[in-house]
This record gives sequence, C-alpha cells and structure tokens, in this order.
Amino acid sequence: MGAPIRVLFVAMRWDYGDRSRGPSFEHQNFFDVLDQMDGIEVRELDFLSAFQEGGTDQVALELRAAVDDFRPDLAFFVLFEEQIGAEVLAELRDRPGLITYNWFCDDHWRFDDFTSRYAPLFNAVSTTDRKALPKYRALGIDAIKTQWAANPHLYAPTGNPVRLGTTFVGQSYGDRPWLIRRLQRAGVDVSTWGPGWPAGRLEFDDMVATFSDSRISLNLTAASNDPSVPRVVRGVLNRTYPPALRWVGRNLDQIKGRTFEIPACGGFQLSSQVDDIESYFEVGEEIAVFTSPGDLVEQARRYLGDDAARSRIAAAGLRRVQAEHTYEHRFRAILDHLGLSPAP
Repeated sequence: MGAPIRVLFVAMRWDYGDRSRGPSFEHQNFFDVLDQMDGIEVRELDFLSAFQEGGTDQVALELRAAVDDFRPDLAFFVLFEEQIGAEVLAELRDRPGLITYNWFCDDHWRFDDFTSRYAPLFNAVSTTDRKALPKYRALGIDAIKTQWAANPHLYAPTGNPVRLGTTFVGQSYGDRPWLIRRLQRAGVDVSTWGPGWPAGRLEFDDMVATFSDSRISLNLTAASNDPSVPRVVRGVLNRTYPPALRWVGRNLDQIKGRTFEIPACGGFQLSSQVDDIESYFEVGEEIAVFTSPGDLVEQARRYLGDDAARSRIAAAGLRRVQAEHTYEHRFRAILDHLGLSPAP
C-alpha cells in the first residue's frame, strides 16, 4: 500500500464556535468520515477558535505552522465568514506540492457577496448549487459539483418500532413556524425540536432516534436569509403568509444535510420540493415531497394513513443513501477530481 494522502482539515471544531453547543456539523460529518477513510491521514485545525483567540493574524500563524509541520497534500477548508485572511489563502494556493480546496456551503444565497470573493483564493472549490456553476465559469473557475450527504457512522436505523407521529427537528425560523401551525390547524399533530421551539434542542442520539422512529420526518428546506428582501418584510410575511415571499424575493429552498440524514436513519421523509432533488432520489419511491402548504397537509394525511407506503419508501431511501449518498462517496469523488485518489 502506498503512502496515505495527508489532509489538513480546516474548519470550525465547535458549533458556531461555541463549545457549549457541542461539535460542529463539519467536525461530526466531514472530519469524522475523513478520519475513518482508508488511505487518508487527517489532521484538524479549528480556525474559529484561533480567530476568537487572536483574530486573523492568529489564524494565519496557526495555519502556516500546521502546513509546515504536517506537510499535507490537501488543505480541505470549510469557510464560515471572514476569519481567514485573503493573504494567507493566496500564499497557500500558490505553494508547490499543496492543493487548497474549499467546500462552499450556501451558494444559493451567498455567492455574490461571499463566494465570488473567496473562490479565486483556492486551487479548487466545490458547490452544492448547480445554478451557481455558470457563475463560477464566469470567474474562470471550474467548480466541482457536489452535494450534502450522510455520515453512516452516526446516522443509522435504531431498529426500534415506530413510536412517534409527525416530527420536525431544526431551527425555528422563516416560514417553518407558519407551516407547522398550518399542519396543526389541519389536525396533524406535529412535535418540534430545535433552537427556537418550546421543547428546545435534542441530544444527538435522540435526534437520530427521532428520524428513525417517526411515522413522518419533515424536512423544511428554505434558507434562513434572502438578502434581496428587507428583513422587516421577511419578518412580516413569514408570520402572515410566507408563500408571498416567492413574489417579492427568490426561491432559496436548497438541498440540506437532513435530506440524506433522515433516510440514512431508515426514516420516512416528507420534504419541500427543492431544485435538483430528482438527481439524488426518486420522488414518490425513495422520498416524498410537497409543493405547496396545501399539498403538505394532503401528503401528511396520506402517508399517516398508509403504513405500507411509508415503510416501502423509507426502506428504498435508506438503500439509496447507503449505495450513493454518504460523505465517503462525496469525498472520494472530489479526491478523484483533484488527482488524489488514495492508493489501494
């Protein structure tokens, strides 16, 4: 076996930099999977903690030191905001023997004011938004099209019988409270957890169990922010009639990690209709979707009353994720694109 590919993983270690909130999404999913992949040796650099300690200068100091000490083949970044200075990113981009790469997370709404400034500072980048690809090309950048996925080491069926009805796990923002109320007024009992809901956050194992053991797990995919619509207008419409946001703003629904995590747990998923979902699941066979608030109510009622269809779709969704949609699948495709396939 050849030497392993050395990967320096540069991301926040704690959720939004707050240790009390537990590990970040990036650590639990990206780093954990890289750390368990054959042919990969990975080291983690928590740039947000460095920034909190001493700003961009401290980040640059620790980043250069980590590269000099570890001598990675690949520096795998997941930027957050502007904690890493352009100067050090450009310096590393131009360093011989090192490939720098960033996974851009929110190109559906952050491309113009964030991605477009940072993407040229890397040797390679990826996007989860197929509609952003022409924007990258306009900058002279050949972006890799990738997508969220699931970490199968963490998200898996519990094997327990179904014990919950309709559930939603995620932050309370945007149109989500309005949609939940719409279901409840229609007689569909919905239990909710996460920041902003009365029940608060679930511990990770309880979240996985909720995905696995619910009759219906809702996936509400709208982004939390549309910069084209003034904040006060968003607030009013989200409280009164969120569909009107489609008339004054942009459709920012996007595929999320939940899209893959729920079926990875063997759960039945009812998701918003979102661009490109058909590239990853067969709608009606591996995932259920709704296209409007009224359709959400209709689909929830339908599947609550059809145990056989729910079980069939959940099982097919689990098989699809295990076969095609884990983060190991994503990372091996990216490494292949970069010419860094691990030795057999």
